[in-house]
Amino acid sequence: MRIPLWFLAGLALVALMAMFEAAPRLILLGVGGPRPGSFLDNGSLGAAELARLLESRGATLAAGVEPPRGWRGPVVYLLSGPMRCGTGDAEELARVIAGLAARGLHVGLVVAAGGNYTCGLLVAEALAGSAPVAVEQAPGLYLVLPGDGVRGSFVLLSPDRVNPPPGWRLAAEAVSASGDTVPAVLTARGRGVTLVFIPDWAVFTNALLRAEKEAGLDPGPGVASVFEEAAGGSLRGAVVIQPTVLLPRPRAPAGLVIHPGVALAKAAEEYARAEQRLYTRIIYNPFAVLVAAIVAAGAYYLASLGPADRGIRATREKPAATPEAGERRPTVEEALAALREAALVALGAEPASIAGDEEALRRLAEAAGVPEGLARRALIAAQRGRPPRLGAGRLRDAALAMAEALAHWRRRTR
Repeated sequence: MRIPLWFLAGLALVALMAMFEAAPRLILLGVGGPRPGSFLDNGSLGAAELARLLESRGATLAAGVEPPRGWRGPVVYLLSGPMRCGTGDAEELARVIAGLAARGLHVGLVVAAGGNYTCGLLVAEALAGSAPVAVEQAPGLYLVLPGDGVRGSFVLLSPDRVNPPPGWRLAAEAVSASGDTVPAVLTARGRGVTLVFIPDWAVFTNALLRAEKEAGLDPGPGVASVFEEAAGGSLRGAVVIQPTVLLPRPRAPAGLVIHPGVALAKAAEEYARAEQRLYTRIIYNPFAVLVAAIVAAGAYYLASLGPADRGIRATREKPAATPEAGERRPTVEEALAALREAALVALGAEPASIAGDEEALRRLAEAAGVPEGLARRALIAAQRGRPPRLGAGRLRDAALAMAEALAHWRRRTR
């Protein structure tokens, strides 16, 4: 069985994309690289898995302090993972968040803090006036149970036991294998901001989310519901921001090299998004659907027509002009010579005189099934005895067809 070349090319492209996807996302050489714990960090402490999860739910990801200029949708800030504690930076970030809420934007704050990483609590305390207080660490894995605002399960790694202060409510609890429970998700409102707190800094890290997937637990619904709680509903149309001012800086000396697969994979993702946007606009536009249907039907109709049906000047082969299997096909020069001889024998006239007689030319072209323009070119070439540089194949077929038509005329007039 013969395999089409286009199929092998498509298979090679898929294999190439799979290789790029499996390769390291980034090769870090310096300060220009991703911050540890950021969306771009594909290491164990990074949040690349969380980034994919949030994007699949329709969220836009950003790194910085403020949302993109002109943004009107919900804004959710994420403070989790290893962070650089700075009281001044935390207070400035809290002022920015409160200012966005004062402008009428729906603003949420997701804080995952515990153990030695409690920077996010400074921002939460500045916004709500108080923050949960850690009592002690609860070592071991804890499974978050669905609760008020949490619609799925995910895992906490050594969470802190915390006491909810006034104004904070318990949204979900987590339970260990021994049956011990700890508060897992706390929520509060402060300065027009929805705050969500999880007492575990590692809850959104790549290492933990990947381990949950390998164990058969899908953390997607539970983790997404936490951000949806902060966004006030769906994540579609919301932006999730990682404040870079609190993320630690890489310790490498200089430079950043991006793996070539990252650019290709990103280009494929952008193409898929653009295609989806185009399809969405077309589907909800009846006029566009009608135009697309007409264009597709017209292209299919034209593809099904033959050259003569489409008005293309082409010769119609005659049975006598087609050589039998094994016979040698006449050359262009031989076909033109045969046409000249047939014209002299049948009509007693040179090909050039036939080409100049409109009535004779029309009758000959019609009998041979050849367009008049092509018939005139063949007669002139037969007169000169040499073919033109272009269209020699069509000229040969036309000359053979006209020679046969002239032979029929001669037999009829005998």
